[in-house]
Amino acid sequence: MTALHIRSATEIENFEQYVGRIAANACLDFMRVKSPARTRLKYSIREVLSRRPEFTLTKSEEGFVCGLTVWSKKREPISSRRLSEVQLELPAFRATRFQREDIRQVPLTNLIAELLRWIDEPIELDELVNLTAVLLDIKDRPAESIDDETKAYVEARLADTTLMTDPGIDSEKLLRCLWQAVLALPKNQRDASCLRFEDNHGEDLFTLLFEANIATPTLLAQQLGRSPKDLMRMWSAMPMDYAAIATELKATVPQVRKSRFDALRRLEKEEDLRSFLARK
Repeated sequence: MTALHIRSATEIENFEQYVGRIAANACLDFMRVKSPARTRLKYSIREVLSRRPEFTLTKSEEGFVCGLTVWSKKREPISSRRLSEVQLELPAFRATRFQREDIRQVPLTNLIAELLRWIDEPIELDELVNLTAVLLDIKDRPAESIDDETKAYVEARLADTTLMTDPGIDSEKLLRCLWQAVLALPKNQRDASCLRFEDNHGEDLFTLLFEANIATPTLLAQQLGRSPKDLMRMWSAMPMDYAAIATELKATVPQVRKSRFDALRRLEKEEDLRSFLARK
């Protein structure tokens, strides 16, 4: 595609990248709506991988790569040929590792650990989700109405959402405004808000900031008073639940809940955010 020079109220420096991002987001939105069961499974697997020390979850250019902590860091990710073999081996895996158990009743942590040992190679998160969905026979019913499916999915995610995307809102401007307001919060409120944050698609705050080119990992680490390594560790575990945040901040769960509540009250006083946060 030839880069286009467009003059408008908001100048687009890289039109090709801009269009690519819109297309990717549109595809992701469609898949989240079309496959809610798979989406929930992905979030559950990501949470398990992030919380448990026996697993690794590393960001790559393609997304996330999963593995076991005991593996060498130099181990290469699974090849497409080996992945095809693993897909054919799933019945044998189920019969060998869970012969006398209902695999759907096996704790997800145990299932993921056994599956990774069986694969014996790092694998992309999406591929691990696909294999797990087959093992658990997780299928999404065809949506009778895309609008109804969208509404049901969004309503299920609204209970603890801080940022909702809306076609009528300049989301990048809103995100910049929100981030500046969050940085101005007291440290305990700021951190509780950041670590718990997720939008209506389940994306964490750091990912949104990076994708919108509002911050870089180095800048974000400086703003939060963390080392880059520490920041990447937290990022891989976000969004965190209250217990994980309490451990991270060396606080109690009630203290974390109060900090987040106080943060929302302060953010509601921001004129640019007041009407938006009232949607919650």
